[in-house]
Amino acid sequence: MAPKLQTNIKESEFFPGKITCLSTLRPIENIKLKLTEHQEKIFKNSCFGHFIDMKEVQFSSHLCHKMLLREVSSNDYEMRFLVGGSEGRFSMKEFALISGLNCGKYPRLDISQKDEDETVCDALLNGETRFTNQQLEKAFLAADTANDMQMVKLAMLYFLECVLLGKERKVLIDTSHIHMVDHFETFNNFPWGRKSFNVTLSGMRRALKNRVQKFQAKQATKPVHKEEKYSLLGFPYSFQVWAYEAISVLTPTFAQKEGHALPRILNWKAMSIPKETQLEKEVFLKKTVKVYQMLNPTKTEKEKAYMQCWMHLTGDNVQEAVAEDDNELQLLVSGDKDGHGEELEELDAYSDAPSQKMFSPPRQQKNAELGEIKNQLDRLEEKVDQILQLLLAKKSLSYQPPFRLQESVYGNNTMRRKSKKRKRSSRAKNVVMTDIRGNDLVVSENGGDNLEMTDSL
Repeated sequence: MAPKLQTNIKESEFFPGKITCLSTLRPIENIKLKLTEHQEKIFKNSCFGHFIDMKEVQFSSHLCHKMLLREVSSNDYEMRFLVGGSEGRFSMKEFALISGLNCGKYPRLDISQKDEDETVCDALLNGETRFTNQQLEKAFLAADTANDMQMVKLAMLYFLECVLLGKERKVLIDTSHIHMVDHFETFNNFPWGRKSFNVTLSGMRRALKNRVQKFQAKQATKPVHKEEKYSLLGFPYSFQVWAYEAISVLTPTFAQKEGHALPRILNWKAMSIPKETQLEKEVFLKKTVKVYQMLNPTKTEKEKAYMQCWMHLTGDNVQEAVAEDDNELQLLVSGDKDGHGEELEELDAYSDAPSQKMFSPPRQQKNAELGEIKNQLDRLEEKVDQILQLLLAKKSLSYQPPFRLQESVYGNNTMRRKSKKRKRSSRAKNVVMTDIRGNDLVVSENGGDNLEMTDSL
């Protein structure tokens, strides 16, 4: 007899929560309004084009939170949940069935040749590559060009960052995506589904880490604390629609399925946000709930391009398809005459830190940035020296620039600069300072100086 499944968090420790979904479906309407008829037709034929037909889905914080509370197990490939005595799995396979996105292997990319001489960055983003999602949205809405392909590329970048790779407001988008979008075919064929799923799953796995202890500690000191607030990265709508597909009791009360379009996310509509008490009563407090443990593709779905990477599996072993080294992806960022790049950058998997990047910009850009940092530091050092000279001249101290005051031993005493209360020291008439080149400098102490000699511990 199989052991009884248990959730990671005890039911007695369940707590109220409020989730901020960092993904937004607003770009779908903005893209429809912004693009011309011809541009929208091109976008519809892209890897993100099917989302144009997505129905309205209101994000349900209560539903997603109550599902996360019922996590049974998770790894880099999937999460499993226990609802009404039944187990359901959300893995990359389910993500692909829901979203219709390419979740295949990361390729080795060569973007040394651009589609056009003028890049999207130069033409529509004023040469800037540092954007938050909010800034990128403003840039898209303000963009104006007669070049249809450049406008479509910007729309694809906008959709990718704001819908599929939702992130905190202050986190910058990965500049590598801006470089890649100039290569339409490469960008369009890239497995963005794998990347979006990795971000989404990583955020879900971390979401409730230590939350029970935090909630209990806050309530102990502040009894009015009623709920924990946290955010979900990536594309949480895919998780919500998976719940609609897997937990039959959720429909039609909380979501309505209309039609049999593919991928499955296009069939669902949720116009209102369910109340927590209603969800508890009709779903989560029931002892028996029908849950599909896994979502299996139909015959038609098996023929779709986004499901091809799953067709070779033995049984339903998701790990067999997903457990590839996500760091294996390499990018040829600059090609030479022999077809070999000046630099090969390894593409990191989109890890859980919001600011990680998928690949680095070209070496020339790195060197330029480092050079600018060095120039700024040099200018700062000059200003510091000028200020110190003025201060020491005012104190009537002999000075040999540049120096940095360090903790130095003078006999059995330690010298330090006293910041608040001024004391005069009669223990020494000369003090030792060390400049930034390591040379010892002797500075004569004036009666009113605020250098103090104190006994070492």
